[in-house]
Amino acid sequence: MATVGELTASYGNFLVPVLAPRSGVCTVCKTSVLPGYHTCYQCWDHTRNLSGTADVVAPIALSVKGGQWAHELSSYKNSPSMSARGSLALRIGAVLWRWLDAHEPCLRQGAGVAGFSLVLPVPSTTGRADHPLPRILRDIVKLTADRTAELLAPNPRYPPGSREPGDDRFLVNGDLRGRPVLLVDDQWTSGARAQSAAAAVKLAGSGPVAVVVLGRHFGTDWSRADLREAAESYYQAARGQGWDWSTCCLCADAAAHQ
Repeated sequence: MATVGELTASYGNFLVPVLAPRSGVCTVCKTSVLPGYHTCYQCWDHTRNLSGTADVVAPIALSVKGGQWAHELSSYKNSPSMSARGSLALRIGAVLWRWLDAHEPCLRQGAGVAGFSLVLPVPSTTGRADHPLPRILRDIVKLTADRTAELLAPNPRYPPGSREPGDDRFLVNGDLRGRPVLLVDDQWTSGARAQSAAAAVKLAGSGPVAVVVLGRHFGTDWSRADLREAAESYYQAARGQGWDWSTCCLCADAAAHQ
């Protein structure tokens, strides 16, 4: 059996880091924003439409349109080859394992908790019942295996695939009793699913909530010139920074403010 280090060795060649909050970076989801803005439109909109949001959000890497990481995060659940899906799930699980081993303390610090006793996968809202993320958390990533529970289910009143945020977007099956929760999602596009899940668990009585996302969707093909320039500037800075397993967008932010 290959080790986590062996399974993730090639990822340093193509993963693009997520920048720590600074001018031009959203303080919530860490995507590009125009100078002078603290959050992107979607993250601002979540604060208007949800009763609560995650205490801290940490995307692991950028899911760049047309890039290798975006391709793998799609193929691990959509490839017509079940063998390819299984191989990708193992490698993606290893990436998550290696990142959490180094940076779950950053999530704990960001959420202000000593630990996360519950790890909850954010369910698919497309109606699929075979999403591999819960299995990855339960059977591949040893750091989350004993803490993973499937307590969230999409509310059927929302149409499949909808990106509309809502406190009742997910139904919670369980008494959370003030327990800190780590939500795990594979892709963050608008963030509506993950933040709706955060709102749901908080309304159900959880403690602080952190979100870790495998890929933060990212593109530079904006129609507006100012948004396109901001995204290009972000992307060039991220590529210039380079991938480093020992650094995440949270600990880099903390180091910058010391």
